[in-house]
Amino acid sequence: ATLSISEIEFERLRSDSTVTGTETQVLEQRRVELENSLAVLVGEAPSVFQLARADWTGILPVLPSGLPAQVLARRPDITAAKKDLLAAQQRLGIAESAWFPSLALTGAGGFASTDLSTLFSVSMQTWALGALAAMPLLDGGRREATLAMADADLVTAAARYRSSVLVALREVEDQLSATHLLALQSDAMQRAWGGAARASELSAVRLRTGSISQLEHLDAERRELRSRRQLVQARAAQYRTSVALVRAMGGDWI
Repeated sequence: ATLSISEIEFERLRSDSTVTGTETQVLEQRRVELENSLAVLVGEAPSVFQLARADWTGILPVLPSGLPAQVLARRPDITAAKKDLLAAQQRLGIAESAWFPSLALTGAGGFASTDLSTLFSVSMQTWALGALAAMPLLDGGRREATLAMADADLVTAAARYRSSVLVALREVEDQLSATHLLALQSDAMQRAWGGAARASELSAVRLRTGSISQLEHLDAERRELRSRRQLVQARAAQYRTSVALVRAMGGDWI
């Protein structure tokens, strides 16, 4: 017998329901694994450790404008590179110099500043080496082998420090850009979910009046759930980006 339209729609919705149920089980298993990992990190038994269900209403951190690049000096990789650089300077009897570029990480709204757009321009790439070249030569340029070796160590340490700073700036710029784009995406998903939720409410009213079938109402609910899932995914990406930004900056910016 030939299936009617309603039967085809019914089978399609039932298939979608099965797929959604399977995805829910996979996500629940992933949640349990992450929860157990957190339990180990805090020193508790996974069997008794439990997190409250998140409602995604937490306020995401907002960065102030004009945040200076000097906050990146707290990063472990930059701290280690700077210690090597200062040790090389001390071996040559050179006073500590300003080994950090003077620029702002954030502009209006806490997003990436225009300074970061010049991150890999010629002037930015040579800032550390320029500072090194400006140092006075020892003994009027006459150096013994030990001094020449120490000077070579300084050049190497300066290059390594410069590379660490540039990597840090690039990571911050990436996360600030992602923060801006994800905020726009989340707002769009919020509007889409609002429209789908309103459509679902209207379909429920029409169902009660007999204007539409049960399957049409279920289809409207399915679209609402899909929009809500996309919104949750966008919000989750925002939280992950916020964590990555804190890591890139070496900690909180307050």
